[in-house]
Amino acid sequence: MNVIAARHLTILGLMAVTAVPAVSAQDLFLPNDTTLNSTNPVSAPFSAIVGFANFDDYINGLNPTSPTIGIVAGANVNSLETHNSSIINMSGGRVGSGSFLGEILSGDNSVINITGGTVFNLDVQGNSTVNFSGGTVEDDIVTHDNSTANMSGGLVRQDLLINADSTFNLSGGHVLDDIFVQDNSILNIFGNNLKSTLLDPNFEGFYSEYVLSGDLLDRRDITGRIIFVQNLSGASFTLTDEPGAVPEPGILALLAGTACLGAPLLHMRKQKRN
Repeated sequence: MNVIAARHLTILGLMAVTAVPAVSAQDLFLPNDTTLNSTNPVSAPFSAIVGFANFDDYINGLNPTSPTIGIVAGANVNSLETHNSSIINMSGGRVGSGSFLGEILSGDNSVINITGGTVFNLDVQGNSTVNFSGGTVEDDIVTHDNSTANMSGGLVRQDLLINADSTFNLSGGHVLDDIFVQDNSILNIFGNNLKSTLLDPNFEGFYSEYVLSGDLLDRRDITGRIIFVQNLSGASFTLTDEPGAVPEPGILALLAGTACLGAPLLHMRKQKRN
């Protein structure tokens, strides 16, 4: 077993014995527009729940709201999850910690805009959209369902795990570890002079392994970047040469380019953590 496979099996082993804390009446419920800063921290193991006024409404799906929440410098939030059509604008502060598997979890039709600050883990579910243009994700960005993630900047210290019919539009930023595309999902890459070469059509018996070259739209060189595309699942990626400014998130999905189809079954995928 190689280093990549061993690492992902280790992650799954840890997740099997460590659960994200359940929502409780002691959590901070945010039904109205507000800003999270140094004056209203959310300590572990509690969460900030956006889109409901209280625990009873949350568990019964009653009286949903769609506030706009700001997260700014000084904020310290153990975990945050969004519901309905809420909007999160994060420009600073911190959400999540490794000790409690804290994260931002986006659900329903919510929109999360991250331009700064630090997030431990970013989990994108439902029909939600995440626009990530700055700041740091210390662990992974994980996408599921029919969600969309647009990454035009920022730093991901671990992996991109693109799952289950989701769309990931990559035009900038830096991913330090691996990129997996699986479960009928698609990765769209935008830049200049982009090319891909198939290295192994059956890596670990599950993936097509590609190496990329060229620059993203923010001029970051991705030559040597490896991506793994899950075989026999409809997973795919595209390369689009688009000189000029980074496209607006709303039109990223319309910029179709040369498709490099892969496919496949990921036996080491991350599970949903809610």
